[in-house]
Amino acid sequence: MATNSVSPEVLAAEKLVEEIPAKRKADLTAKAQNRWMPKNFYASGISECDRQMVHSLLDWDKRPLADAGLQAIFEAGKSEEARIVRMLSELGYEVIAQQNPIQIRHPKTGEIICTGKIDGKILVGRSAVPMELKSMNPNAYARINSVDDLAKSPFYRKYIKQMQLYLYGNGEEAGLFIISDFRNIKVFIVYLDFGLCEQILKQLERCWDYVKAKKYPDPIDRPDVCQYCPFEFLCTKTTVNQGASFLESEELEQNVARWLELKPMKAEFEALDEAIKGPLKDKDILNAVIGTKYQIVGRKQKRTTYDTNLLTDEQREAIKQETLVTVYKINALEETK
Repeated sequence: MATNSVSPEVLAAEKLVEEIPAKRKADLTAKAQNRWMPKNFYASGISECDRQMVHSLLDWDKRPLADAGLQAIFEAGKSEEARIVRMLSELGYEVIAQQNPIQIRHPKTGEIICTGKIDGKILVGRSAVPMELKSMNPNAYARINSVDDLAKSPFYRKYIKQMQLYLYGNGEEAGLFIISDFRNIKVFIVYLDFGLCEQILKQLERCWDYVKAKKYPDPIDRPDVCQYCPFEFLCTKTTVNQGASFLESEELEQNVARWLELKPMKAEFEALDEAIKGPLKDKDILNAVIGTKYQIVGRKQKRTTYDTNLLTDEQREAIKQETLVTVYKINALEETK
């Protein structure tokens, strides 16, 4: 009588289906658990909030640990940097001074208050042009077409400050940003701005003085900055003096767990949405059949906007309305330990 048997190859394949993702997640999680005590500020982390800067040194051990997903993004970014350097070499450019360090010292004490490493320099004749390599998701990449676009976001303005310190620290007058979406690149020039450098240096000195005194500047009220701050839970005025409320709700707990699962998909959806609709918008296509299964139909509609830049300061003040809102940040408890 014949018996149904499963071959060793099938059993091995079924085992790997579960084993590989589990091992990958465990590996990323283990790498993400590493913390180290910084000795000074980093050029790549010049925030627009002095308090965040001070927290980064005084409360480094309270910074939430990265999860496996974020660690995977870090690793992808490092791999992309190496790929771009190889690409430049294949195009005939010589890249030197990779990870060349800079040091910024306090003008009064001589202490090293900020360090950084530039991604490299491209040799052009007798000149060596500093470069910084930045990778981002396709949705963000599509919006960034100049240094001015980087300056529109407090998150990306850190890149500009980082480059300014590198130019200042190396005595260079100009450098390059090479931006990547892991497939394409854009190249922007950045000129040394002594005025901006002076502001950054003053901020570093000011924040260092707070660190030495073990004191904190006042919190700022900037949602566009606070949403990216890993220390927001330490300084938000409306929560810092409140004890935690312990809620027993199985439904709420399940909803939060599902929310955390879906959160990474939002960025992927937005990137795909732009990748699909962007080319159609560029060519003004309103009706497109994709292959044999899909159709995309667009329509033009009027949208009314108001340019407040045309108003005087008095007019803006007259129509300004301030509303107190509550903003929540959801964390997994094991990630904040």
